[in-house]
Amino acid sequence: MTQQPENSTTDTASDSQYQLISDRRRIFQILDELTREKALLTAIFDGNENAFTTAILDVDENKNAMLLDEFLPSPRQNDVIPGVGLWLLGQVRGIKTAFKTRVISVGKENGLPIYRLEIPAAIRHQQRRYSYRAPVALSIRSQVRLKHDDGLALTGQLRDLSIGGLSVMLKKLRELETLSPNLLFTECDLELPGEGHVTVQAEIRHLHTDPAHKTLQIGLAFQDLPPREQRLVQRSVSFLEREQLRKQIKKDD
Repeated sequence: MTQQPENSTTDTASDSQYQLISDRRRIFQILDELTREKALLTAIFDGNENAFTTAILDVDENKNAMLLDEFLPSPRQNDVIPGVGLWLLGQVRGIKTAFKTRVISVGKENGLPIYRLEIPAAIRHQQRRYSYRAPVALSIRSQVRLKHDDGLALTGQLRDLSIGGLSVMLKKLRELETLSPNLLFTECDLELPGEGHVTVQAEIRHLHTDPAHKTLQIGLAFQDLPPREQRLVQRSVSFLEREQLRKQIKKDD
């Protein structure tokens, strides 16, 4: 992976929220915080499309290694061997972190597998807490249907998603005259990538027109999102984030 100086940022709009940290002292501070907070990490192994969950048990600066808990669900034995690379993604108090590392050794403690990994050379660290907006790739066709109490009905494509709201792209501009900030859609039927359908309420926060492409993009905030729907939205955001990370892995490799 090509390293950039500390304080530099990456190219894409979503990556601009991140700082690429290569300072060793700061790297250990972040890893120690993930360990203290017992943060759950999402692991994606090189050559494996599946995602696993784990946590850092210990960080040893002298040995330049960290100890990881078992992976859930359990990967195949040949997937986790010394030398294999993987990405780890986690967060503490809403601030996200991602880094590439490599398995040093595999062992057992009290009958459970444990893994010793290299300390990463660099860490992508969110610069401050965001209501993370996960972009939706053009290859993911996720439809959004919006209905207002006065009969107005719109259909568009999901462009990004966060726990707080979504952005929808409409292909025609004729709806623009009927739309304004604070307009409440009592039915927002949303295809959540990786999770299926939910129907919630959403209120317009902003509108952006692109006359050249004859499109209208509207940003909406969820209103009174029930706990079940909150969990589904969060899982969908995590799904999109993993897809984005896979793309970044291929780009960096």
